[in-house]
Parts: sequence; structure tokens; C-alpha cells
Amino acid sequence: MNFLQQPFPFEFHFKKDLFGHFSVGLLIALFLIIFQPFGAWQWHDPYKMFHFSMFGVISFLVSFSSSWAFHTFFKSLEDNWTVGKQIAFIMSFVLLILCCSFLYTLVIGTNEFRLSSFLLFCLSGFFIALVPVTVNIFFMYKNYQAAHNKEADRINQQLDEGLASEINPATLPSDTHLIFTAENGKDTLRLPGESILYIQSSDNYSEIKHIGDSRLQNTLLRSSLKRLEGQITVPYLQRCHRSSIVNLNKVKHIQGNAQGYKLHFAETTETVPVSRNYSEAILSGLEGLKKA
Repeated sequence: MNFLQQPFPFEFHFKKDLFGHFSVGLLIALFLIIFQPFGAWQWHDPYKMFHFSMFGVISFLVSFSSSWAFHTFFKSLEDNWTVGKQIAFIMSFVLLILCCSFLYTLVIGTNEFRLSSFLLFCLSGFFIALVPVTVNIFFMYKNYQAAHNKEADRINQQLDEGLASEINPATLPSDTHLIFTAENGKDTLRLPGESILYIQSSDNYSEIKHIGDSRLQNTLLRSSLKRLEGQITVPYLQRCHRSSIVNLNKVKHIQGNAQGYKLHFAETTETVPVSRNYSEAILSGLEGLKKA
């Protein structure tokens, strides 16, 4: 059960997923045409190959459109997405494809609607697909985890060796104080850039974690994260997630998992996630920004 609770990427890339779902639909059509399982070889119809191809088309259209809609309207699920949720997510599409395929058999007249036939058709297909889907996600999880851990170990080695311990003076403006202005244009917060650990969005506010009076402080400012990002004038404060901005100079350790990375700090036990969209920029920043 612990495996099912492990983090897993929640992502959708239009071109990549379009090709992937098309490939799955094509494989399903070819499998039906070549092997003709479940007694299909006894089915005599001049349009049989066309109908087999249509099952592949149904698989492609249902899976791709459903995946696009889900990732478009439920982006907020990204942070808590797990292996178990990914398996359930894929299997729900399998079940939807099976329902649409059964409906197609009614349309072409190869089946009559009976509840027992419908349940047998859907459940048999569901359990046949469950094993390969789970195995595929398991290997995807292992590949993601291994790649991210390898990259995290490489960056951590540099951090431990002190290669990223000093700020390159050439990268900093002469005045490193930042002034953040709230949505109302009146409330402001002036802080040394280097005192900031990270900034996170919190409902209608942005939460700024910073060092003040030799202790960790938390300041709320009524402003969107995007607005504050536009007021940053130093290169070491970078967006690392749709809801977070991090001070690269304060990162002491980076942890990899299948979903991406988590950034650790010396001043707090709290961590900041790095989403896949920002991974390359953050890793490059940790490698090169602070090198003297």
C-alpha cells in the first residue's frame, strides 16, 4: 500500500500525449485484427476489419479527450497526485473505453443489450487491462524516481563541496533590497533579497518566509504570486512551482522523487516542491548561479 501512496507526475503534454494515445489505439486495432480474440474469428462480416479498426479509434478518442479534459480542469490535484491515483485514473479511462466499445457493438448489431452481457464485457476487459497498466505505471515510477534521484545526488554533491556556497557578485545588483507592493498599491514590504527563503501563494495572499531579527518570520501580503514575481529584481529568487518562488542561495539539499524534486533549507524543516515545468531552470540555477 505504501507504493500506491508514492508521488507520481501529474502532467499532460499535448503532442506527446496525442501520439501516445494514438499509438495505444493503433495497437488495440492491430491486436484485434491479427489475433481476433474472444471468438471474434467466428464472426463473419464483410466489414469486420473496419469494425476492429473502429475499436481502436474509440480507444484513442475517448482516452485522449478524457485525459485532456481531466488535466485541464483539475490542475489543483498536481501536488497530491500518487501512484494509486494514477492507476485509478488510467483504469477509469479503460472502463469508459469499454462502455463506449460495448455501445458500438449495439450500434453495429453484433450484440444485444443485457445487463449480464454488459457487465461481463466491461469487467473482463477491466481486469485484463489492470495488470499491464499497473506494471507499466510501476516501471514509469521507477524510471522517474531513478532519474530524479541521480540528478539530485549530483547537485547535492556540488552543494556539499561548497561549489554553490558563495554568491557570484556579478549576478547581484548593487542594492539587493526588494520592495513588494500589495494589490491595493499602498501596503509594502521591504526586505533584503538574501533574507528570503521562499514565497508561496496562500489563497488571496502571498506568504513570504524570511529571516528577520535572527529568526524565521512569516509575512503575509495581499498579492498574487505572479504580481510579486514581477517585482523581483535579483536572479537567485526563481519560480520553482506554480505556487512557489525560492531563493536558490538558501537551498541546502535537494531531494528527488518520481514527481520531481523537493528543496530543503537549513533554517526550517519545511520543504518546497519543484514541478517538472521548472525543474530544468532550478537545477541549472543551483549549478551555476552561485559559482564565483
